[in-house]
Order: sequence, then C-alpha cells, then structure tokens
Amino acid sequence: MGEHGNDRHEQRQGFKEGFNRLFNYISGDNEAGQKIDMTAPVLMKVTDNSDMMTVSFFIPFEHQDSPPAPSAENVFIKEVPEHEVYVRSFSGYADQDDYSREAQALAASLQQASSSFEEGVYFTAGYDAPFKPVNRHNEVWYKKA
Repeated sequence: MGEHGNDRHEQRQGFKEGFNRLFNYISGDNEAGQKIDMTAPVLMKVTDNSDMMTVSFFIPFEHQDSPPAPSAENVFIKEVPEHEVYVRSFSGYADQDDYSREAQALAASLQQASSSFEEGVYFTAGYDAPFKPVNRHNEVWYKKA
C-alpha cells in the first residue's frame, strides 16, 4: 500500500504525512474498520528530478488475499511483483540527507562493479520505531535491472 508526497525540502513533511495516513489505515481507517499489524520496513520511493514520493507499508501475509479497501482517497493498495534489489545498510537516526548520501554511495559502487540497476529511482527502508535509540537499521535500495 502506498501514499504520495512531495519535494526535497518538504520530503520530511511528506514522509510524515504519508506515514500517518498509512498508520491510520492499519489502525482501522479502512472500509472494514479492521486493524492490521504494523510491519517493517517502512519504504519511501525517491525519484530523481521529481517532487513525487511514495511511502509504503508491507501488508502482512494474512491480509494479502483481500486487504480492506482504504477509506482515504490518497491511500491505495498496490501489488508489487517479485524483484531483486541491491542494498546498502547503515545505522543511526537517518534523515533524507543520510539516505541520499547512502544512495549515491550505493550507485557509485554498482557503477564501479558494472552492475545493471534502475538508475534515477531508489528506495529508503527504515526498520525501527522512532523511540529505539541504539542498533538502528536503515537501508537504501536500487532495483536490479
């Protein structure tokens, strides 16, 4: 499931709004009024030269055959086909500058290794609740071409 947001300076606010809309969905703001367990990672799709972003949660397996329809028109269900990604992991409290820097480092490593990947779009993946102070796990992903 996903939610659209916008611009570099506004990415943090867009991420927050997207996250909150999705959190409301799993908290029962859906046509079935059904609560759904929170999952990790929380993904954000970042597209170069675009002010659009998409924040996504993974729907747990027990709800994937028939997830409840979102009540909000700016929340949607999207089936993502199986795919492979290249991953760079890092720790700490990550902000968009950290994710951008790590994505640039991953892209440079992939280019140096002559690996084929979908350039211009990367994903951020956060695995920890905001109140977890240590041993935080973050990732950036590029889809394998």
